[in-house]
Amino acid sequence: MTAGEIARALGGARRSGDSWQARCPAHNDRNPSLSLTDRDGRLLVHCFAGCAQEAVIEALKARGLWPAQERRDAWLEWRHGIRYPSDWGRIVREYVYRDAGGREVYSIFRLEPKSFRQGYQDPSGKWTWRKHPKQIPYRLPELLQAEICFIVEGEKDVDTLTEWGFTATCNAGGAGKWCKDWGPYFKDKTVLILPDADEPGLAHARQVAESLLPHAARLAIIELPGAKDAADWFAAGHSEVELCTLVDQALTPWEQEVAHAA
Repeated sequence: MTAGEIARALGGARRSGDSWQARCPAHNDRNPSLSLTDRDGRLLVHCFAGCAQEAVIEALKARGLWPAQERRDAWLEWRHGIRYPSDWGRIVREYVYRDAGGREVYSIFRLEPKSFRQGYQDPSGKWTWRKHPKQIPYRLPELLQAEICFIVEGEKDVDTLTEWGFTATCNAGGAGKWCKDWGPYFKDKTVLILPDADEPGLAHARQVAESLLPHAARLAIIELPGAKDAADWFAAGHSEVELCTLVDQALTPWEQEVAHAA
């Protein structure tokens, strides 16, 4: 079974160079985010929404779309020619940061045992493991088109909110790494900050709020009751309707509190 045949079976199929894009079977994919490529007799798959390669393969198998003879090669290593110390563990997820035009700038890689690394390709195409000199918000193209945006602490939370139909973003590196000069990206938007439920998370939310207060049209910090973060909250069975209710309840009172404190 070819990449094109699998893409058509999944729906939303379109050709992209020597690859195909289709709806990822491992999550509720409204916009085709799965890349499928036939290369050297093997099928290579990658979900740009953040699904682990193992989850995509298992979902394809469940639909009868993953031939038993296919080898489970690491797509990331083929794509980037990545080499990294073996004591880092193994890469299980890539979060691609794109500029306003949709071009890849750098990636955050999650490894198991759990750790995160940033890397990018330099102008010569060589892969380098270091912080990119120009940091940008995650999912910047979507952010620029939105009137309402959530800000969370990590890429997994962003992708979870995206799957539920919201626009969301974060910075690379977690709490305390927000860039204070990102204000223009949020000009005249409604900004909703969902902090992680710990002191670093709350401090991070306050830092983000203070930097965006002169730029956003409306702004609120919303704590999710009984959850560590946004991904945990939705995993516990909460819905987008409940989140919208929390937003309605939180916006005006918080705006008044911030204005008074300022």
